[in-house]
Amino acid sequence: MQSARAAVAPGVPAYLVTRPTLGSRDVDRSALRSRIGRAVDEHRVCALFAPAGYGKTSALTAWADSDHRRVAWLSLTAADHHSEHLARGLSTALAEFETGAAAPDGHQVLVVDDVHLVGAAAAREVLRPFVENPPAGVRLLLAGRSDPGLGLSRLRAAGDVTVLDPAELSFTAAEVLALGRAVGTGLTD
Repeated sequence: MQSARAAVAPGVPAYLVTRPTLGSRDVDRSALRSRIGRAVDEHRVCALFAPAGYGKTSALTAWADSDHRRVAWLSLTAADHHSEHLARGLSTALAEFETGAAAPDGHQVLVVDDVHLVGAAAAREVLRPFVENPPAGVRLLLAGRSDPGLGLSRLRAAGDVTVLDPAELSFTAAEVLALGRAVGTGLTD
């Protein structure tokens, strides 16, 4: 049996380019999934920025599981302070699109999770240029606790990016009640 930490490319463990799976206690957030889908339809870059615990990774996983487009995934780590490591990770994740057909609309989506972990130099040298000029037909979904300096304001002004903030990622009262039920805690309104 192969190790769960096997490398898919030099210096890139498989788990970094593997989409997470939803847990049995994850709550269906269909309105948020729809919002993410619309953002991907309308913009080449969508960013989800919120503190830990807002369900960014779970929301993106649920969206990817239900969307018709091909989705590749890259989870960043502290090693992505180094430009070379980040570049290898992006290249490895994009290789997912080299086999098979694109979605009917021609778009493929790369999720880059935990962008707040990227180092300043790697953000400036690798991630920002990638976000400003992604490969043809590739839409980007970025998620993290904060923007690591990607120049999104300029892209937002041009209509190329949308940002979902904590207010849009917050759980509704119904979702909190559903989560309480899922973990066996009876909550009241």
